[in-house]
Amino acid sequence: MEKDITAARAVAEFFKSPDDLVKLSQTRKKLQREQASIDAKLKEGAKAQLDATRDALVRLRETKNEIGTIKEDMIAIEKACEDPRVWVEGFGKIAAVSRIHRNFVATAKMVEQLREMSLKIESVEKLLAKDRATPLGEAPNLLAIHYCLRLYILNETMLQATRDGQASTIKTLEGYCERLAGTLEAFESHYLHLASSLLDIVRKGHAKVAIKIAKIAEIEGQRDEKAIAIRLVKRQNKDIGARFQSVRAEARVIKHYRAKVMDSIRASAKNLIERQFAKSKDNPAAFFEGENFDWYYQDLLLVEETLIDMFPQDWKVSSIF
Repeated sequence: MEKDITAARAVAEFFKSPDDLVKLSQTRKKLQREQASIDAKLKEGAKAQLDATRDALVRLRETKNEIGTIKEDMIAIEKACEDPRVWVEGFGKIAAVSRIHRNFVATAKMVEQLREMSLKIESVEKLLAKDRATPLGEAPNLLAIHYCLRLYILNETMLQATRDGQASTIKTLEGYCERLAGTLEAFESHYLHLASSLLDIVRKGHAKVAIKIAKIAEIEGQRDEKAIAIRLVKRQNKDIGARFQSVRAEARVIKHYRAKVMDSIRASAKNLIERQFAKSKDNPAAFFEGENFDWYYQDLLLVEETLIDMFPQDWKVSSIF
């Protein structure tokens, strides 16, 4: 009612006099234009809203399809991650054939290595015999011999055979490896003999032999540390240890070459002093008198001027003498 009164008042104010009725036609046209404009805007807004709704529905349908595709992919991934023995037909036979093939390849490789071992060991033995013929020489083949022997996996081969092989296989491998074991023992004996004869070798002018001795000890020391670290991990955590499939870490015999070299040098110095002292056993005081003790100072000077620089600083070779 109030709206009608308000509208009537507005019309009354607009048409206050008879002359204002002339404007009625113009006013009607103006209102019609405004109504048409409002209707056009409403239609345009409704159309835009419908288009937005239609686009949203299309995107929703596409999203639904993508979710379905992702779901199918996830199912496929889950199926692929399952135990292949469950869904792959004949997987047991495939696995067995694969295992046989791997064993065959490994066996063929080992047989080939064993066939070549005799010739290679013979070559190493010749080099070793040549160096041992001059025990105070420059040991020209020492590093080459050590490198060749490093390539042979005596301990690893025997451990693998012990795990997977039969008694006859182990016995056969022992026969093949017996000569290699002897060569390894002869090399270590020659190596430590060089360490115990270092002063005499340096006097002959072959101080670089000390560098070779230290280098071999360094290489073997690194391999010792790696093997010990893996063993400790396996003992402390079986789950982590199971990831280490290296046979060498378990099979390797820890050599302690650096300690053995130091012990050989120390024993050699001690024996030298004892031999020199034995010459003066009737008169012990004469051992420290005059020229009788010059040899000791000469050896110390030789160590300081020549031998120390051939070893790493952390070896502290001078303290041994």
